[in-house]
Amino acid sequence: MSKKNDVFIEITNSDIYNKIIQENSDLKGMINDLQKDNDKAHIEIIKHQLNTNGKVRLNRWMSGVAIMVSLMAIGYIFAILS
Repeated sequence: MSKKNDVFIEITNSDIYNKIIQENSDLKGMINDLQKDNDKAHIEIIKHQLNTNGKVRLNRWMSGVAIMVSLMAIGYIFAILS
């Protein structure tokens, strides 16, 4: 039996190195894709938060004005009645 028949596949250091480089490049691509998706989601969340904060401020302003007007009306009514 010769030695050539016992070898199924020959793996060299360059084969291992090339495989590691390939895996790292695939991983970098996946990380870049994840970062892009995260950036898009973050931008959408910020837009929604700014819109929501604007609505809350508007509602707070409107309720403050409504309370002030109602207190002025009650004061005016009591001034007329007395």
